[in-house]
Amino acid sequence: MTCSLILFIIFCIYTYRKLRTKTLNRAIENYKDIYEGRSFTIEYDIEAAEFLVGNRRKRVPVDSQLEIFKTKKNYFFYWRKSLDGKIFLLPTYGSNEYMNKLDKVFEYIYKEGKVKTRELDKYAKH
Repeated sequence: MTCSLILFIIFCIYTYRKLRTKTLNRAIENYKDIYEGRSFTIEYDIEAAEFLVGNRRKRVPVDSQLEIFKTKKNYFFYWRKSLDGKIFLLPTYGSNEYMNKLDKVFEYIYKEGKVKTRELDKYAKH
């Protein structure tokens, strides 16, 4: 009985991790299919603590619903876990000016203290 329970728990954890990696990889692939090659204007409003994304300036608040996934090439910003969630990518590399601006934005984001940041490379397929 105990052995069966332990095997069941291990199986559930294994299945959960596999599904999570598949879902994250599929989300990145879908995003790349739709948005790769396009460039958007992304601004960070310090006073309102929110991103303004694209020509329509969609508001993406920096709060507990924002998650940042870091890969070797990009930061994947994902707000909310519903169908109307907002997503965008920022490259992790660029000119010195870009890197300085990115560092300042992350300083402000981390001051809010509510944002979850995760390394995605350890889940992605190699």
